[in-house]
Order: sequence, then structure tokens, then C-alpha cells
Amino acid sequence: MNNLYWEKLGRMIEPTNDIEWLNHWVSASCAIETNKKGVFKLFLTGKDKIHRSRIGSVDLNIHTMNLTNFSKEAIIELGDKGTFDENGTGYPSIVKKNNKYFLYYLGWIKGIHVSWYNGVFLATSSDLINFEKYSKAPIFDRDKDDYLGVGSLCLLKDETDFLMWYTRFDSWGKSKNDHKHYYNIKFANSTNCLNWKRSKEVCINFKNKKDEYAIARPSVIKLNNKYYMWYCYRGESYKIGFAVSEDGEVWERKDDLAGIEYSSSGWDSEMQCYPFVFKYEEHLYMMYCGNNYGATGLGIAKTSIKFFLNIIDG
Repeated sequence: MNNLYWEKLGRMIEPTNDIEWLNHWVSASCAIETNKKGVFKLFLTGKDKIHRSRIGSVDLNIHTMNLTNFSKEAIIELGDKGTFDENGTGYPSIVKKNNKYFLYYLGWIKGIHVSWYNGVFLATSSDLINFEKYSKAPIFDRDKDDYLGVGSLCLLKDETDFLMWYTRFDSWGKSKNDHKHYYNIKFANSTNCLNWKRSKEVCINFKNKKDEYAIARPSVIKLNNKYYMWYCYRGESYKIGFAVSEDGEVWERKDDLAGIEYSSSGWDSEMQCYPFVFKYEEHLYMMYCGNNYGATGLGIAKTSIKFFLNIIDG
């Protein structure tokens, strides 16, 4: 059976000198539908002239694939000196609660013996344009179980609860010159988007640490009371993986069903990473980054929900 169910629609966005926060890189992104049917607000991770990661936005018409209203400035200010988002912001994930939007994002500060330290921050908005930081400190940070730090995440509203799947650091390379960052994916839930209860168990773990050392950027959808997750995992280079769950906490890795592969040449021929999957009408769409962690741009792919379910469950 051919398991390649995603139809690549091409590269949507490339780095440009015309937009200050998008000078380098088009990395981890997310989308949420606006009040205009078929128009999605995309939140993108870019890099400015001095390579600080920044978050900006653009509108996507899903029917025409036209992009409009690029934000002129980054929508989240960098943190004060010494804060965890002093050196960069990125990897956004957004959810709506009542009439307010909660935008979670990763902030980082340079490390000494390790490359960086992360924290998850929150900004809120009523119009998807103007965002206000909830706090100068991370809202979701390391604890006694995730004591080395947390990273990219995915939010989903599920009946009365809000669900979160997040990257957590497992370890760093043991030797002085080994800067590998070993991380996998865990789960948390909340009733108010502010206080999160974490599961102790790892959702998506390494197949083995010899060939795999990073599992990142979960993206989860729920269809027919079952959860489906795409993420990226790497040994030498990131590729997109896939897992299935009945309850959102216990997952089975099925990477051969990710449905997408490297192109034979071009912008996504060496790496595919940081997926974000969203639903519109009878289709699923996946945004993902290309070679060199998104230095070559951000692309989009499409599949029908019926076709996807037939491949996965048929």
C-alpha cells in the first residue's frame, strides 16, 4: 500500500529582506481560522538580521492560497535582560477560550555549558492582531520531572479541558563537546489555560538513543474520538513522524504512516520538520519547514479526511 497521502502544494513562504522579523528562516508555525470563512491567521517563527527568532503573522486564504497582511513588526517583544525570552521567541501554538486567544510560545536565553535555556510563555489577544504578554516569566517551565526544560508544544480544546503536548528535555550530551539535545514528548491538561497538570509518562519516546536523539514539535488533531499526532524526529536530519492514540495520553508510534517524504530535489529534499496540521471542511492541511530547519522556507500539503482515515484505519 502507498502510504503517501499528503499532496504537496508547494512552498508558501521564504525568508525575505523586506520583512525585518523574517530575514532568515521560516520555522515552526501555527494557524487558526479567523471570522472570515476560509481565512486563517498564520503565526510564523522567523529570524531578524542578527538571527534572533521572532514571531509574526500573515493571513492565508485557504481557497486561493493567497497570503495577505504580513505583520510589519514582530507581534511579541523580546524579554528584558535576564529573562527567558531575552534572546528569542518562537514555536507558537494558539487556542481560543471564550472570546480571547491564548498564544503560547517558546522563549529562550543563551546558555554557557549548554546551548540555551527555554521557557513557555503566554500572550493573549482579543483580535488576533494585538497581543499582550501575560507575564514576564514563563507560564509553563521546568519542574521536578522536567528539570532540564520544556520546548515546543501543541494546544487543543477538547470538550471541557484544554490539552497540551509538549517537548521536554531528557538530557544533554555527556561530553564537553557533545551538544546534542535529547528530547521527547509529554502531555498535560488544564481547565483554564493557566494551570497545567502534567502526566509523568512520556507520550512519544526514542526508538533508541543511538539512532535518534530529538523528537519535537507535536501537532495533534482529533477525528472520530481518536487522536492523531505528527511531529519531527531526528538522527542525522529531521523527518516527520506519526502516532495514534485512543485517549491522547498513551500513543503508538507509526512513523511509516506519516504520509510524506523528502522531495527528490529542492527546498525540502534534505529535511522536513516542525509540522502543524489543521482541519478545514473535508480536508486536512499540513504546514512544515524545509531544509536547514526552515532556512529554505515553509510549505503546505493537503489531504482529504476520508482518504487519510482510509489509509490509517482502513
